[in-house]
Amino acid sequence: MQIRVHADAAVVRYESTIDIVAADLGRLRHQAWHTDLYEHRDGHWQVVWSQATAVGPLPSPEPAP
Repeated sequence: MQIRVHADAAVVRYESTIDIVAADLGRLRHQAWHTDLYEHRDGHWQVVWSQATAVGPLPSPEPAP
């Protein structure tokens, strides 16, 4: 996880595995990079923007467990 703080804003970047099971489709797992923007408001850090981007091509769904 990488965090950059600039005055009242912070950017967090990290990689994760997204694991989704959808009815009639199956299970889809893939790696993704996440970038989140936080702002310091009224004494709290609040996320104001979030982006997830797949790493490489999306795999075919697997049968659901």
